[in-house]
Amino acid sequence: MLDVAMGERTTPRDFMAQAGAGESFSFLKSIIDPEPTVQKLKHTLMGEEWDNKKEEWVRIVVGYNDDNTPIYSQPVLNHKGIQGVMIEVVRVSKDINLSNFTQEEINLTLRHFGIVLNDELYENLEEWGAEVKDFSKIHLLIFDLVASAYKRSLSEGERNLLKPSIEGGVKEIHDDKHQPSLRERIGLGGR
Repeated sequence: MLDVAMGERTTPRDFMAQAGAGESFSFLKSIIDPEPTVQKLKHTLMGEEWDNKKEEWVRIVVGYNDDNTPIYSQPVLNHKGIQGVMIEVVRVSKDINLSNFTQEEINLTLRHFGIVLNDELYENLEEWGAEVKDFSKIHLLIFDLVASAYKRSLSEGERNLLKPSIEGGVKEIHDDKHQPSLRERIGLGGR
């Protein structure tokens, strides 16, 4: 029987973990988890990229001086700016990816988000250490990330990935383990 208390809100992770679907869940999580994309945005704004050989974030080399020393990209925002952007990107979450939006809802939400993001960047441009020439690049990096998350939720998008695993896990729980009915739990007899 599931160890989840009655009335407690459960997640696909609860069902899958208790159904022994840990490996499947890890694979699905790696596909739908927005965290790596959010981290990539953060590091891009910091002028960094992932180095597979070193297995760490490194400064982006944009050229070389005459003496062959590397020229590194500069962050497009200061620390306060990156924090401000990350607050805006909080909208990119598992809740959005696993939602069910219509195209009309996505368009309306993204239109509103684009306006708010534009205002937020414009109002904080100087304080966040950004240059006017980088405004469009910063805006597009953030907007594209959020738009992608919303588009992944179109017509149940990623929820459809999870349905077979969740349904299979729940069926396995029901098939393999006797779950007492309410009557049995309170001592009134069988199913």
